[in-house]
Amino acid sequence: MKYASFLVLFFTGLMGYAQQQINVMLNTPTRDDRFERFNLNLALFELKNDTLLTWDFEGLKKAKSVAVKKPSGFNVYAYGYLFFAGNQEGLSPGFITLLVGNPYHAKPTLFADLNNNFDFT
Repeated sequence: MKYASFLVLFFTGLMGYAQQQINVMLNTPTRDDRFERFNLNLALFELKNDTLLTWDFEGLKKAKSVAVKKPSGFNVYAYGYLFFAGNQEGLSPGFITLLVGNPYHAKPTLFADLNNNFDFT
């Protein structure tokens, strides 16, 4: 029994010396390979007047012209569609309609039509 207790204490003491302490300074940003591959592309179409065309994922339905209410205060408008399978309502099922105010500026403004009424005001 004394011999077994000695072995347990001896190996427990050795394990403390066998492990090394490493300090990793986390003061610089790093990027892994997933950072460069993640890309969310959004096709935008210029909104020339107050109508836009609906979008169909499969391309089986004919696009319809829909009147929209644009927010004031922007020089140029663009619209696009963000894929979201949870949205099965409206004229473009599976998509959320987006409106971008001043899309060519450094800080464009993004509006999302979550209730599918095409009113972005």
